[in-house]
Amino acid sequence: MSLTAIILILSILIYKMNSRYQLLDVSVYRNIKYYKQLIILYLCATITGTIVTFLQSILTSYSTMTSNQQNWNSLFKGETANVFAVFTLAIFIAPFFEEFICRHIVFSTGEKIKSPFLILLAISASLFSMLHTPLNIFDFSKYFIIGTALCFMYKKYNYAGSVGLHVFNNTVAIITMSLSILK
Repeated sequence: MSLTAIILILSILIYKMNSRYQLLDVSVYRNIKYYKQLIILYLCATITGTIVTFLQSILTSYSTMTSNQQNWNSLFKGETANVFAVFTLAIFIAPFFEEFICRHIVFSTGEKIKSPFLILLAISASLFSMLHTPLNIFDFSKYFIIGTALCFMYKKYNYAGSVGLHVFNNTVAIITMSLSILK
């Protein structure tokens, strides 16, 4: 099955999930406080992730590039169609599925059994990190940090809030990777 077919199927599934669960309440995107919090959480996660990368570079001989980044980079070095597919997958599809699995399912299930927020945060951020195939504790920590920021957005703005931050994060990452590869 081609990458284009997979993207089409995933897009249809996202549409069906949204119409079934009424997940994506876009009214959150009209709230200026949402954007302020998005930028603050993004900057906090980025700064903390940079500190982890710095510590990793001085404490270990591990590569500071995560396996997830290595996989994306290898896709970028392919044909133009692959680059378009990478953009589509990373910016428009992955955030919806990852937020549905890591935030919506974890939090909606946890809230039904009255689990404390910090327990749900730890489960959700750990699951998010594991989905990104960390090679070591530093890689795990980088994804755990952004997963934590996504949990706070989910808690305050629900599914649409965490999807927005996730799309923003992936967009910045894809643009950064594109520019570094084009050099």
